[in-house]
Amino acid sequence: MRSPLLFLPRQLRSFASIGAVLIAIPLFAVPSNAAEKSLYERLGGVAAITAVVDDFSTRQLADGRLNKYYKTTNKPEWKKHLTNLICKASGGPCAYNGRAMNRAHARMYISDDQFNWTAGHLVASLTKFKVPKKEQDELVAIVASLKEQIVGQ
Repeated sequence: MRSPLLFLPRQLRSFASIGAVLIAIPLFAVPSNAAEKSLYERLGGVAAITAVVDDFSTRQLADGRLNKYYKTTNKPEWKKHLTNLICKASGGPCAYNGRAMNRAHARMYISDDQFNWTAGHLVASLTKFKVPKKEQDELVAIVASLKEQIVGQ
């Protein structure tokens, strides 16, 4: 099976060097080294994740290649779900109660390019907030693991 990281553009692959899988076990995984802080803690907790999501969502909504998908979206609810998803996936205490990725993106027919543009906006937001490369790599790997559930649905 090919790694989902291979689908990211070359410049983003370096950010996605860790092969995290979001669904099932890794979504709720605890760091293997109890002394090591979770990605959630290293990102700065829910306040920092919320700031990144706010910036990321602004970028998404301003991007003419992507904003058509958000015309009927309840933006505050979308941002809340995205914040909770990143919080939970990174080892935080949040509860994600949104739809599964394949259901949330059903009949949207998102292309590889659109997925990669979205990943680029996430990297830009993380960079804006000076998130270290290691944490960027881990979070982008989590996002990359969702590609099969999002693209072409």
